[in-house]
Formats: sequence, structure tokens, C-alpha cells
Amino acid sequence: MAPITDMTCMFLKEHQTFEKDLRPILEQLTEMQATGAQGVYWGQSTEVEGMTIILIGWNSVQVNYFSFHLFCSSSGS
Repeated sequence: MAPITDMTCMFLKEHQTFEKDLRPILEQLTEMQATGAQGVYWGQSTEVEGMTIILIGWNSVQVNYFSFHLFCSSSGS
């Protein structure tokens, strides 16, 4: 179990689609395990229409910060 868990809830804006606009980003996020995350999981809510939930486990706040910024700079986000 990771000591730090990052949980994010996301909603698409009008005229955005899950398959075209969000899924590619979520698939890139799963690659964060290579930058220091213990696990990266995402899924669509069954209770709230249009909500996607992302969970990322980290060893520490410092690893979270540096790994996330490394990922963003390498993925063009």
C-alpha cells in the first residue's frame, strides 16, 4: 500500500468525448508507474454520469511532485 494516494475526479467539458479526448490522456497516465508511482488506476463512475476517477499511489509527497512534473514535461501536458 502506498503511503500517499492522489485521487482526482474529472469531468469532460461540453463537446468533449471520453474516447477521443480523455481516454488517450488516461492511458498516458498509466505510464506514470515508470516515473515512480506505485500504481495508477482510473475508471468511470457508475454513480455520477460523466465522472472519471483517477487514483495514483506514491511513496512520498516528494516523489509525487517530481514524478508528476517529469511526466508532464515529457508528455507535453
